[in-house]
Amino acid sequence: MVSLGLVSVLAFCLGISGCASVVNVVSREYRPLSFIGHIAFGPPAVEGRKVVVPLVFSGGLLEESSALIVQRVDAQVTEGKIVMSVVIASTDEKPEKKRELVLRGCPPGSYDVLYRDPDGTRHLVGRINIPK
Repeated sequence: MVSLGLVSVLAFCLGISGCASVVNVVSREYRPLSFIGHIAFGPPAVEGRKVVVPLVFSGGLLEESSALIVQRVDAQVTEGKIVMSVVIASTDEKPEKKRELVLRGCPPGSYDVLYRDPDGTRHLVGRINIPK
C-alpha cells in the first residue's frame, strides 16, 4: 500500500514546473560499460591541436532507451592509455552531444582505450592509432 504522504509529495512535485529539472540533475550520471555496451571507434582525425575519434555504442541499455542521451564523453591520456567514461542524461535536459572522444595534447602513436566504470573498474575496450 502506498502511503498518503508519498502520494502527496509526488502530486506536489508534478505540479511544480521546476520538478523536471530536479529529476534531470539526478539522472545525469556516469554509467558502467555494461550499461553502455560495445564501443566501436571510428578513424581518428587531427583537428589543429586536438584529435577527434568518433564513437559508436551498441548492444547496451543506452541504445535501448529512447529517454537517455549521451551528455558527454570524458577522456584522459596517461602513460600510453586513454581512459574514458560516459555521462548520460535524460532526453528532456539538452540535445545529445556528439559521440566522440576529444583528445588534447595527444602525441601520435598507438593507445589502449580503457573504459572506467563509476566504481573505478577499468575495462580494455580497444586500441586506436593517432596519426601524425
